[in-house]
Amino acid sequence: MRSGSIIATMTFGTPPVVSSVNKSAITRTQGGILMRVTGSGFTGATACAFGGTNGTSLSVLNDTTIDVVTPAKAAGDHAVVVTGPGGSSNATVTVKFVNPTSIFGANLKRWYSQTYSGGGWTDESATQNTSQATAAKRPSASTFAGTTDRPGTHVALLFDGADDGLNMGGASDIVTTALTIGFIASADPTQGAEANVVAKNYNAEDLIFGIRSTDPDNMLFACGGSTDTEAAISTAAVNDNVVRRYIGTNNGATSTLYVNGTAQPNTGTGAIAGGTLDFNAIGCAMAAEAATDYHFKGKIGEVVEANVVATATQRSHLECYLRDCAGQAA
Repeated sequence: MRSGSIIATMTFGTPPVVSSVNKSAITRTQGGILMRVTGSGFTGATACAFGGTNGTSLSVLNDTTIDVVTPAKAAGDHAVVVTGPGGSSNATVTVKFVNPTSIFGANLKRWYSQTYSGGGWTDESATQNTSQATAAKRPSASTFAGTTDRPGTHVALLFDGADDGLNMGGASDIVTTALTIGFIASADPTQGAEANVVAKNYNAEDLIFGIRSTDPDNMLFACGGSTDTEAAISTAAVNDNVVRRYIGTNNGATSTLYVNGTAQPNTGTGAIAGGTLDFNAIGCAMAAEAATDYHFKGKIGEVVEANVVATATQRSHLECYLRDCAGQAA
């Protein structure tokens, strides 16, 4: 009589180990970004998941390196888990997925993103925002090209520099005491010598980005006016069709401009006018789009406005979000 049984076990190897991911370990919630995962035991790996959702285009380069494209995920920290013949890896390495809502919370006023559809540019709530009445004055749809390690691209608005513009929102969307505004853009070198506004709150030239006749190659950011003495101005030319990330902040007195994450040495002065403003605009300075108005020439995407001065951490997260939406490597 058999008093016991023998249980045979088969071992297919040890589970993989994830030690790190490349770049800053922060990416956009839309997914679509190539990420390099390093560790050990990756030979034969069949999946790399972020918070339980498998990435796509998995490529096992060798036993210690995997390339994978991130999936779309809700905002938050998501563990990176590699699965192979020996099982699944540890879940100690995380990637933070961010979007403007997760970065700024209740302080977020507007986030213009997603899809352009013939006259409106949808915001995060999928609400259409009204552009100018005539189709000839509406900006065209375009995209920012990606790079090898940042293949993600995102919708942009293409402005002709003459009469294109987008007006949207209302007084309830306007910041009042503090500001962070960020976007990605590439300015056309043929934009001319006039001020070409990128994004602003209309009335009294408040919360304005542009390229002015007295600084024809450089970007400025100002609150409470846009004269050079009140503006924070970039130190290098930006009207060269190169995609850059722009973030401006104002604490109620001082304007600071960041270009690709670097604070510009020229700061500006001027308080936010707050309730005297009546709507937001992208690409044009005025309510009407007459030939004498100031217009931007180039691409603009991912315009984010928040009623707060971003902390260093918030600014870093916004930089990463804009970087991935622009398809930039760094």
